Amino acid sequence: MTPQQWQRSAGVGVVLVLGSIAAYRALVVTDRDRVERFAEAVSGEVTPARIDAALRYVDPDRQTVEVTAYEATETYGPGQRDALHQRVRERLRAVSGARFRVLRRSITMGQGSASVSMQLFSSEAAPTAEYVLRKHGGDWLVETARVR
Repeated sequence: MTPQQWQRSAGVGVVLVLGSIAAYRALVVTDRDRVERFAEAVSGEVTPARIDAALRYVDPDRQTVEVTAYEATETYGPGQRDALHQRVRERLRAVSGARFRVLRRSITMGQGSASVSMQLFSSEAAPTAEYVLRKHGGDWLVETARVR
């Protein structure tokens, strides 16, 4: 093999390796990726579609959920999924259409758990939202939600 052929072969090899790495990263979704998707779902513009996207992370039949909104705390367990979803939609109706921008976001990953803390801002309010999620198989479900 001539030096030129060797350089071309090496170049093709490097391209194949880099392409394989990029394809692998595109196909593999990590736990952190899933938790970041949750954080994106609970920020931004408040629309029915975004509320539904966020509620995919809430399943009191599989993970009891404690929700604290300012001073009121409610707990939802098995059989209360519809009640929780209805309550969330009722509370968010007041800010429908508002866009909550993320000023600060922190995600801490643990063994089977994750914490998400966000300082949000809109023309209506500037709440702090804190969530604890638990891993159930491949799903991350909200265990605790606090908005202050």
